[in-house]
Amino acid sequence: LTYLPTNLLTRKRRVAFTLAEVLITLGVIGVVAAMTMPTLIKNHEKHVIETQLKKTYSDIGNWIKRSEVDNGPAEYWDYTLGNFDFVEKYFAPYVNLKECNRDLFKNNICFQYLGNSSGWYYTNGTFQPYNPAGFPTYVLTDGRVIAFQNNTDYERIYIAVDVNGAKGKSVLGKDVFMLTFFNYNFLSFNLKGKLLFGDIWNGRGHAHRPTEDIINECKNGNIHCGILLQRNGWKFPEDYPIKF
Repeated sequence: LTYLPTNLLTRKRRVAFTLAEVLITLGVIGVVAAMTMPTLIKNHEKHVIETQLKKTYSDIGNWIKRSEVDNGPAEYWDYTLGNFDFVEKYFAPYVNLKECNRDLFKNNICFQYLGNSSGWYYTNGTFQPYNPAGFPTYVLTDGRVIAFQNNTDYERIYIAVDVNGAKGKSVLGKDVFMLTFFNYNFLSFNLKGKLLFGDIWNGRGHAHRPTEDIINECKNGNIHCGILLQRNGWKFPEDYPIKF
């Protein structure tokens, strides 16, 4: 019978961890995970919103271009049409809708598919429905929600975009953004055929407004918040005024 040297047995015993050491290690891992997971979740949430907002902006631009092929340049569209008629003629044929059509809208049935996204919240908690005056609202196949309003007085189309639909918080400036498609020139600013975030504000065109002004307006969930992401390469800037 061969016996192992005592020092070798001692070294083998030292390889294993005690129960206390294992528990301490797991505790440290748990603390680190608890500290880092919220940040990781927020960063992922912001990345999804950034990607979807960029995609939506591109999609709307493509819908307009495709519509112009069939209906002529946007400057000659009939802006006297009501909301439903306008969207059905110039947008609906070029948007992949999900279970929403005019009959559903009339009976307000469409909103059963939207979950909590039948409107949005301002950062102060005030709720604004998508459909205060019968605005056509579309649920896309990937869950994005888009609502249209044709402003017949100034030939512009307001577009509310909830980039994550019923899955998100539906807060203006976080996952809900406002765009406007213009068909007129404002003062010295050429806005005809422009798809821009927000709207005319203080008599100044979007492209010429200082970022500092937009940041100040965005603090309260202003409709111009999307400009900040667009100017920052479709990324939330570090000084973005609305916190997640």
